[in-house]
Amino acid sequence: MRTIHTTIGTAVAPLVATFAFGCGPHSDSRPLEVPLALVASTEVPLSGSESIALVREDTACVEDSFEFQVHCVTRNGRVVGVFGREGEGPGEFRSLWVAGGPDGDVAVIDPTLSRLTIFRLDGSVVSETSLPGEFLGLQMLDDRVVGSSPDWSAETGRDDQYSVLTRYVPMELSALTGEVLWSRAGMIDAVSSDCLMLSEVGISSAGGLVVRDCASPAGLAFFEDRDGDGTVVRSPAYIEEFPNERDVDAYVSGLARLGGGSGSVPASLREAWSAGYRDKPKGWYRGPFKFDGQGNAWIAITRDRDSWSYIEVWAGPNYLRTMMVRDRLISYDLLGKALVVLVERSPDPDGIAKQAIDWYEMPDWATQ
Repeated sequence: MRTIHTTIGTAVAPLVATFAFGCGPHSDSRPLEVPLALVASTEVPLSGSESIALVREDTACVEDSFEFQVHCVTRNGRVVGVFGREGEGPGEFRSLWVAGGPDGDVAVIDPTLSRLTIFRLDGSVVSETSLPGEFLGLQMLDDRVVGSSPDWSAETGRDDQYSVLTRYVPMELSALTGEVLWSRAGMIDAVSSDCLMLSEVGISSAGGLVVRDCASPAGLAFFEDRDGDGTVVRSPAYIEEFPNERDVDAYVSGLARLGGGSGSVPASLREAWSAGYRDKPKGWYRGPFKFDGQGNAWIAITRDRDSWSYIEVWAGPNYLRTMMVRDRLISYDLLGKALVVLVERSPDPDGIAKQAIDWYEMPDWATQ
């Protein structure tokens, strides 16, 4: 078993002390940016997957996509669960997406097998549910799963990279039976936009919904009632930014994996693949959508993701502020007073970028 360590490095401690008192980088000429106070860090196995789940305030689970396993650790670095293997039987996976399940359990969606399994931390199976084919799981709400499923018969009137994404139908399913509890086709007719990325939605516990607006580089559509009309807004923090070298590396490695390769790319192919990508401004949002105890939407953005990563916070269509976390954010989750960020560290001299879970304390205004 891989050794997992927990530490806050001495070089980071002064930054934490400074930022805890609100003295982070900020200018009155741009929206408020607030660095969060780091409280712990836990190394985890390298993975090609991008999900993390806070199943309890002190316990987080991530995927090891190379071993088809789920790894669960506490904030102090104790391993409390390692389970799964490649296959199609109970407790086996062809692909993984993890989320916090009911009662502190772990929910794992296997998109390839169209299956949702709830596990105890020791790997024992609580329940197993079949899901609609091509269902994209995005979020757990207690014993319900939120996601989207494509409707290939839908007419979009588009002929661009968003055409496929606008064909999805947001829905909520029972995690125990797979029954569709809610769905909404034709949602784009309820907003002043012609492009909603309906493959990426978030639903708050109060029933509000947020979805990316692809008609704007930094647009969002908020629905106070998921069955009502929506309001389209644009982030006031938007900055046009082009891919940095780590963005280009991730893009090229992703193309290689999609093509069946390991991620290693010959120099000739690398330059061809990256030439057009590096000259286009980055999309602003990378998700996922998360909600704090006050129902505010937290949404990671693409800005920097080298020294710092940024998460915007919205109260419905009203922008509140941007939270700062260190290093390259891969994914994140929040629960109660805890925020966990799955990060990629800067590559070492051998080009290996380790992954870790950074633990932050949520601000009082988001939990009370």
